[in-house]
Amino acid sequence: MGSAIEVRNLEYRYNSQGTPALSKTDIDVDKGDFLLITGRSGSGKSTLLKCMAGIIPHMYSGEMKGYVKIYSQDTKYTPTWVLSQTTGMVFQNPLSQLITSSVEKEIIFGMENLGIPRELIRTKVKRILDEFGMTNLKERHPYTLSGGEQQKLVLAATIAMNQRIILLDEPLSMLDSTSALELVEKLRKLNKKGVTVVVGEHRNGYFDGIAKEIKMGGSEKYGSELQAQPSQKTGKKLLDLEDIYVSLKRKQILEGISLNVREGEIVAVIGRNGSGKTTLFRAIMGLIKKDSGRIYLEEEDITEAPTHKIARNIGITFQNPNHQLFDSSVKKEVMFGAASSENYKHVLRLMGLERYEEESPLLLSEGEKKRVAIASSIVDGSKRGILLDEPTLGQDTEYKNILGSSLRWFSKKRFVLLSTHDLEFVKNFTTRFLLLDRGRIVAEGNSSDLLDEEKMLGKAGIAVPEFLKRSGS
Repeated sequence: MGSAIEVRNLEYRYNSQGTPALSKTDIDVDKGDFLLITGRSGSGKSTLLKCMAGIIPHMYSGEMKGYVKIYSQDTKYTPTWVLSQTTGMVFQNPLSQLITSSVEKEIIFGMENLGIPRELIRTKVKRILDEFGMTNLKERHPYTLSGGEQQKLVLAATIAMNQRIILLDEPLSMLDSTSALELVEKLRKLNKKGVTVVVGEHRNGYFDGIAKEIKMGGSEKYGSELQAQPSQKTGKKLLDLEDIYVSLKRKQILEGISLNVREGEIVAVIGRNGSGKTTLFRAIMGLIKKDSGRIYLEEEDITEAPTHKIARNIGITFQNPNHQLFDSSVKKEVMFGAASSENYKHVLRLMGLERYEEESPLLLSEGEKKRVAIASSIVDGSKRGILLDEPTLGQDTEYKNILGSSLRWFSKKRFVLLSTHDLEFVKNFTTRFLLLDRGRIVAEGNSSDLLDEEKMLGKAGIAVPEFLKRSGS
């Protein structure tokens, strides 16, 4: 069919890093291919995709060897505005691409820049909003959306531009399983129409039988299965929520949330994008106003306590690690605010961060940034518990195993409350699950039974993918 993307002897080193982010790489992507790029966190997937889009070398400082050609155009010598006529890219962090004041305007913006006629834009934006289930969100500011909704918006805006090549960096990372399956189906249909699709992704099971796979960093196995952790004893009740209600801009987000988490428990909150998981964590930390209800930590009422006081006893990692990383080195970041350095070396080793100790956390991959944020939360032995918003984002299987072991270590005399779309991680590494649907807890149960509860999950709009059914059988 002819070449869409040609990569030859490609190497890239960022100016801020001593070692190459990408070593000699050769890839041919034919027109109409559907290619899945997998590999460990930090193996160079994001860098390769940025090179394919021409973002590297035009928008990053570094040393590039070899070449990338898009439809025979060498990206080194072709302006990005020319490359964007044929090639679109979805970044791993959706916030880095959102620039307008509403969902509808975001979808329109890219089409206007490509010179698509106004009448066609009107027709397409209505169809795209409907296809992605975002019609009721069209007037919302993108920054008020959940992380998953932001990711869907960037995907929708990219697909609307009708480019011949679409590059996607971890497009499923913030999506619930139903939305992930729907997106993969959209990409499959686009590919059938002749669009070349290249995806970098850790959740590769969603692409079984659809895409050809290339593994970065060699063909060696790197922990292909999650290793279930045995249960551990639970102790006294540490965190207790009673009838919590939260509304934002006159819309009810949380309705009557009551839950408790005990010492030794790792409890997962699951639910579709926009179901209220992040809002729940923000309410616990005092980051948003609660309409009513009470929150207790070891029987002390912290409902009206200021955030800085709550944070002395409860750590939190946000969905987007860029929102909380600021220090000049990984060591300083992990130790910032910690009462003691007693656990520092152990946590750094647990999280696989030893070789980055003196590097700036902001220069790491998104998955590595996430691990730094988590390390900074679990290093302080004086904490009574932690809240982790989507802790598996950007993590490969090996690091999910490491994360599971780290949380088990941390929770022995503390609690862990996490939110995730990774049902397999929930099954293998958490004690209990709470199912959130439109701001209410509609079900709960033992995590080991989660994948057997397909009917219950279906009522909340969560599909269990076939590859998870096979792994759970």
